Amino acid sequence: AEALAARIAAGESFEAAGLAPREARNLTRRAFVEGTGPGFVRAVFEMEEGEARVVSGDGYTAVVRLDAAHPPAEDDAGVTAERQAIEARIGTGLAQDIYAAYANAVQARTEIRIDDAAVQAVHSSFR
Repeated sequence: AEALAARIAAGESFEAAGLAPREARNLTRRAFVEGTGPGFVRAVFEMEEGEARVVSGDGYTAVVRLDAAHPPAEDDAGVTAERQAIEARIGTGLAQDIYAAYANAVQARTEIRIDDAAVQAVHSSFR
């Protein structure tokens, strides 16, 4: 498979290499390609345009060439919803981080003193 991928990367066609190509268009990161495993699409999204490589998984091996990659459509409702969800998670995370930094700074600047007499008085009231 590696030798075939090298031939494809060098410009040879899939047919000339003795392979039967299957074309998949408009895949998203959440897509699934029949006959492959869950890591297949992730591996394809890691590729550079024009790159050919072997992608293997449980029960399959494929020689893949990425011909083109396009950014998501800005007007797509799914993209908009995903972007809003990410912004909300980032906002929440930032707020938590800022609060934690503030609380740590306050604790670092605060001197703690324990009044032993008051502690003893409280303990003696429980007896």
